[in-house]
Amino acid sequence: MRHMLIGAAAAVFFAAGCGSEVELGGVDGRVTMDGQPLPDALVRFNPEQGGRPAQGITDADGRYTLDYSANSEGALVGVAKVMITTGSLEAPDREPVPKRYNLQSELRADVQSGNNTFDFDLQSK
Repeated sequence: MRHMLIGAAAAVFFAAGCGSEVELGGVDGRVTMDGQPLPDALVRFNPEQGGRPAQGITDADGRYTLDYSANSEGALVGVAKVMITTGSLEAPDREPVPKRYNLQSELRADVQSGNNTFDFDLQSK
């Protein structure tokens, strides 16, 4: 009986997963602050219509590529609120990126099918 329940649960899980493909657009770009590359910053796209956020980390030159999941690059198609932080949100006095780019982000991006490039030139003041 237990094997039947496990099999039934697996079938329901598999059926729920079918048809739940999401449309992703590839996203990359560069983040600078006051004209200089912003290395080791977390770039997160939070879909305004709901759904899983996508994120990436900038390299030494400020370049990033978003990952939707461990197996999928990109972000959900549609408008996303963009948050950029160096990871010090818990200690705001040590966060060099102003709140208007993370906790109170004013940044938006309209992700389309295909490849998208979004560069962000942040201002520290």
